[in-house]
Amino acid sequence: MFDLTLLQSPHVFLFGISFTVVFFLLFALAQSKYGGNRRRARYGGTVVAIVTAAAAAVWLGFDSLAAGLAAATAVILIGGTIDEISTLSPASQLAAQGTAAAIAVASGWIIPFVTNPFGEGVIYVDWLRLGETFSLAAFLLTCLWLVFLMNSVNWLDGTDGLAGTIGLVAFITLATVSLLPSTQDSRTFALAVIGAGTILGFLIWNWAPARLYLGTSGAWFLGLYLGLVAIVGGGKIATTLLVLALPAIDTVSVVVQRLASRQAPWRGDRIRHLHFRLRAAGISDRGIALLGGVVTAVCGAGAVLLQTADKLLLLVVGTSIGLLAAVFWWRQRAAPGITKHP
Repeated sequence: MFDLTLLQSPHVFLFGISFTVVFFLLFALAQSKYGGNRRRARYGGTVVAIVTAAAAAVWLGFDSLAAGLAAATAVILIGGTIDEISTLSPASQLAAQGTAAAIAVASGWIIPFVTNPFGEGVIYVDWLRLGETFSLAAFLLTCLWLVFLMNSVNWLDGTDGLAGTIGLVAFITLATVSLLPSTQDSRTFALAVIGAGTILGFLIWNWAPARLYLGTSGAWFLGLYLGLVAIVGGGKIATTLLVLALPAIDTVSVVVQRLASRQAPWRGDRIRHLHFRLRAAGISDRGIALLGGVVTAVCGAGAVLLQTADKLLLLVVGTSIGLLAAVFWWRQRAAPGITKHP
């Protein structure tokens, strides 16, 4: 089923060095006076972002893609750090995310095509062309894709180990898909291996009870990097959405609930997200992280085994179930006699 031609010793080195550098840098951070300061312990995500971007740049050969990733990472680190020190407004957060996404896309990280779910071949995203090579549709679609994933991971990062576990399984799945005979995508494989190494090195310190955290910078970067890895070798949109079905459906569900409650969709809370409900139901942070990992692994298996049309169908069914659950939950809370949270 798999063609292991791509798997060579440099990839083992990539994984090992990415894991080792992050692990020992975070070990030093955890042992320092900053490790006991929750705000500064959030700089664990900064370490993940810098090491991942640096390793990816070396592998890419310091080309335009590497430059775009570095610049986008810098924007994320600046915006995320400001948000961690003094909370940014939703508009400012969106502006920072959009800027990072636009920089990455302008440097060449773009969705050129998506697999045709209704037949053979691919569908090229080349509409609204401006000049010979620039497609406004592809630019906007890729920016929306990256911003959506940045917010999905950021909203997911509410319990110890959850975002890291799901990110690790997602990188493993993308690497596995790259080994399929029909894919054989060396760049996606290498970048996914780097991501798996760095996030595993972080997850050891973020597992409940966590000593270090992703923070805003780390969560935004993890979402951005997952989105970039998914598109570098072609449009693996359906695959990535299926792997990240849990945070994606949770994001859509929460937005629907907030709109139904006549609240701004970007207004944060500690009630509606699935991980908060599971915690309220008495499940530990470790249990929530393990559950998220298992669900993501099952979705990852589907991403490897299913065709694009089947992946999309499964996504539609899952999203529909999530939305129905959100509407039911909202109606139950709106019913007379139900005490509402502030």
